[in-house]
Amino acid sequence: MSGTDNNVNLRARDILDPRFPFKIYSISHKMAQEYHSHDYIQLWYVQRGQCVHNFNGIIYTLHAGDVFVLPPGVFHSVSTEDDRSVLIGLDFTEAFINEDMTGGKSSDLFDYAYIEPFIVKLDEIKPLFPLAGPVSRTVALLLEEIMAECDGRAPHYQLIVKANLLKILALISREYAKGIDQKKKALVDRYKEAVLLVQEYVDAHYPEKIYLEEMCRMTMLSPSYFSDVFKHVTGRTFTEYVSHVRVEKAKELLKRDDKSISGVAYAVGFSDNAHFDKVFKREVGLSPLQYRKTAE
Repeated sequence: MSGTDNNVNLRARDILDPRFPFKIYSISHKMAQEYHSHDYIQLWYVQRGQCVHNFNGIIYTLHAGDVFVLPPGVFHSVSTEDDRSVLIGLDFTEAFINEDMTGGKSSDLFDYAYIEPFIVKLDEIKPLFPLAGPVSRTVALLLEEIMAECDGRAPHYQLIVKANLLKILALISREYAKGIDQKKKALVDRYKEAVLLVQEYVDAHYPEKIYLEEMCRMTMLSPSYFSDVFKHVTGRTFTEYVSHVRVEKAKELLKRDDKSISGVAYAVGFSDNAHFDKVFKREVGLSPLQYRKTAE
């Protein structure tokens, strides 16, 4: 099912108080949401039991301790099978957590980093975060405190709510980063030799035309998977790596060779002098001519 099949779009202006665009609620009854999207961020935590999350047409079952964060504009639905499951939901705008504690503009401490892992392209959204025991318990306690503060509305409760929400997002972001690190380590371990073979090929053939398809045949990986693997192992895309090698070779020639700038460009594999100048400046911070003068 796609968003065009069921045009249910919830708006923050209809759901949240503009003076304090945040809401927390607990659901402990059987429910089945309509397939919908919203223009605000939503966080769900499975406190007890389980729930079914229909995310972008794919079904996920979440259990106690799992959490998921939905960025704006994503179609999804949540359902539970019985009254034994308990879910805690939070609705809030991006602006709510992207401002400092006094309600002003974003500061260095309270900035986009808290939500960057969640405001991503649709095919990169992680639909659930299974939290480790201690982290899950910490998140549960922070949510309980948020709920108590919102119920009691004692002076400055908004600051406590925002602080706890930022801590929850920071903890989830940390778990997200751990997952990325584990994936990177697994890819490095599995494909290190294949990527090394490609790097050696590029180092030896940089003056020639080098095609991604040829590297995929060499490693027996599909283009999309090769690109993902290469980036995780080297920290650069394949194109960036080839450009980097060519620029490093160009730097050597600019220091010790009397070739013209265009001659150096062609010698290291660039067929377009303007493109060479652009890539060199991006890598080095100086144009090829400026670099040559500093190296004299």
